[in-house]
Amino acid sequence: MCERGCCLQDVFSGTSAGGGLVLALLHRLLGKQRPMPVCVVTLSPWLDLSMFYPSVDALSAHDVILSRAWTIRAAKM
Repeated sequence: MCERGCCLQDVFSGTSAGGGLVLALLHRLLGKQRPMPVCVVTLSPWLDLSMFYPSVDALSAHDVILSRAWTIRAAKM
């Protein structure tokens, strides 16, 4: 994809980590001055793999699925 850029009908979408990958691909395409997709949709993209954002700890009691330890392990994969 990065070699040729995008076609006029390309649409990129992703959720969570997939949304982060879509945005990383856009960044790469921009850096190579390649054509952009016609549309991009991300839902809750995972952007901060460092987990240093203050709300991570502030909201930890309310987030029953994603603990700091789990997300740090996932970010290292």
